[in-house]
Amino acid sequence: MRSILILGSYPPPYGGVPRHLEELTPSLVRGGWDVHILATGHSGVQSGAGFTVYKESQAQKALRALGGIFRGDWGRLSRLLIEDGLTTRMQWLAWASLGRNIIRSHPVKVISVYNLLRLPVGVLLSEEFQVPLVISNFGEAYSHRAVLERRIDAVRRGTAGAAKRLSISQHCACSYQQLGLTSEVDVIAYGVDTALFSPSADGSPIRTRFGIAPDELMVLYVGRMIRDMGLDTVLAAVPEVLRTTPRVRVVLAGGKGNLSSEVAHLVATHPGRVNVASDVPTTDLPRLYAAADIVVAPTQGARACGSLASIEAMASGKAVIAARVGGIPEIVQDRVTGLLIAPNDPRALAAAIAGLANDGAGRRQMGMRGRERALSTYDVRVQNARLVRLFDDLATRSGSG
Repeated sequence: MRSILILGSYPPPYGGVPRHLEELTPSLVRGGWDVHILATGHSGVQSGAGFTVYKESQAQKALRALGGIFRGDWGRLSRLLIEDGLTTRMQWLAWASLGRNIIRSHPVKVISVYNLLRLPVGVLLSEEFQVPLVISNFGEAYSHRAVLERRIDAVRRGTAGAAKRLSISQHCACSYQQLGLTSEVDVIAYGVDTALFSPSADGSPIRTRFGIAPDELMVLYVGRMIRDMGLDTVLAAVPEVLRTTPRVRVVLAGGKGNLSSEVAHLVATHPGRVNVASDVPTTDLPRLYAAADIVVAPTQGARACGSLASIEAMASGKAVIAARVGGIPEIVQDRVTGLLIAPNDPRALAAAIAGLANDGAGRRQMGMRGRERALSTYDVRVQNARLVRLFDDLATRSGSG
């Protein structure tokens, strides 16, 4: 049995990386890996067949951090976190201590770090135990450049010493250049379950739940209710869409966030035409996409390596309207599988929705092409198999397979 130590996020909360790890874990287990995930949050230890997720309370983290100080981790980790404050150092000390315990108790052959902000812990453990390090970045160099520049020693050491550097898009693979680094990065996109997210899924229960008639068009937003996901652009565009396109209904689905009150106001202002589904379980997502006619995903910011909602919509055979930003143009092909618009532009979003609402043939054709692209490029089984082979190869090449 081989073990892998992953530093990342695991549901809850839901999002791109947590969903990815939730789906990757069974593939790793089937491939003969014993999976250990150090995750953010504090809901305790979660275990299943072949995997364990560790989410310790603040008190537990504090005790582990104190233990790390006595073992000498403070000095070593502090050199990797030169400008970071006490809270950050204590948090990473706790993870380093727990990670060390896991490595000493299990035959860890690979350490996989998700997000460059967690890199100091990965570097510390990889160097101490001579375990191959895999780094996956998600555009942190675009959004947290100042933080990473403070930790540049850890970033340099980690990227130079890593056995593999991964990213889900070419856009984010190039983000190391923001830090003055040139690193070879393998692009491996994350996939979705194309058997679940499929044109054959039944969306009628969703349309019945919200009272959407068969001749009405449903516009769907799926994502956290925050600005980074472009929801404020959607909220600003909806009144114009409803004014110009009478048979359109809007459904906003996702986890609560800093725009939840604005969402509630929009629902109250347009009763019957705007509906909200908060904290939607992942089991409902295939039916939500199946019920929709158009999916909007106007994500903001250069950090956007990709768009999980766009891939899920394409797999479901739906036309997508997304922002021309970050790595999203690598996913959504403009006027082929959907429409790309300028970010933060409610007028452009409203016009794109109106255009597709009045072009049924165009919507269906985009949906068909999107489905084909999802099957060829974003099937989760194929993409996860690539990652499992990568980890297998590293374990074998390190002489530990």
